[in-house]
Amino acid sequence: MCNYTKCTYENVPDSDYCIFHLKDDEKDIVEFNSQINQIIDSDGKINFNGFYFPPGTGNFESAIFKGEVDFKFANFCGDITDFTRTRFCQNVNFTSAKFQKVDFSNAKFCKDAVFLKVEFLENANFNFTKFSGNVGFQDAKFKKANFKDSKFLKNAAFQNTEFNEVDFSDVTFDGKMVLITEKSPIIHLDRATFSNDVRIRAGLQNCSFYGSNIERVDLTSCGWTSDEEKEIKILEHKNNLGYGKLVEIYRLLRQSRQRYGDHFTAGEFFYQ
Repeated sequence: MCNYTKCTYENVPDSDYCIFHLKDDEKDIVEFNSQINQIIDSDGKINFNGFYFPPGTGNFESAIFKGEVDFKFANFCGDITDFTRTRFCQNVNFTSAKFQKVDFSNAKFCKDAVFLKVEFLENANFNFTKFSGNVGFQDAKFKKANFKDSKFLKNAAFQNTEFNEVDFSDVTFDGKMVLITEKSPIIHLDRATFSNDVRIRAGLQNCSFYGSNIERVDLTSCGWTSDEEKEIKILEHKNNLGYGKLVEIYRLLRQSRQRYGDHFTAGEFFYQ
């Protein structure tokens, strides 16, 4: 029997672990993929806890997971893990999983999704993804994340999440959203649509806002770039955005500060 905690699979010959938990890139990939597909086709809860997916595995394109799925501590070692157009009908948990490059574009999460402490070592693509339940990326680490055109229909949590760059362009947040990061990543919020219950706490020196309803967002405690006259400068200055558009962005940012009681800083959001 496999030595991995609570694993019920038989160990492979000359090993203490089953084919799923054996950390060996040379294990039988054909047999591994065949058994993974059989598991996916089952109707009950699926347990991939601690599975080691070597190169040549991790293709879940258009898969339909009918029951709850446990990917906790799974290690995806291929150049790219493909979840494009995958449908998760019940809750899914990726806590402490590790990915190289991963693609969740056009995936559908019908219930809650947990990405607590997940490491995304390369690009993570969630564009055109639909999150119908609550989703949490607390303490996750991203290199570059793309959520462009995605929809968050309930609550989205990004507390203590690390990004080098994240793209929320054209994203819709219908529920509560919290984004807290200690660094100053590149953040794209262009044309994003926010509910009335959104809070961001980050260094916004490298954040773009054009076309979004940023006036709804609580931006208190955020860091900004100031010029020699202590006036706030936003990223759109570097992008040569037109005068009228810059004026509008500053007006909306000022409204946000006023809305959440920061009247002192609100006075620094002017463009002349």
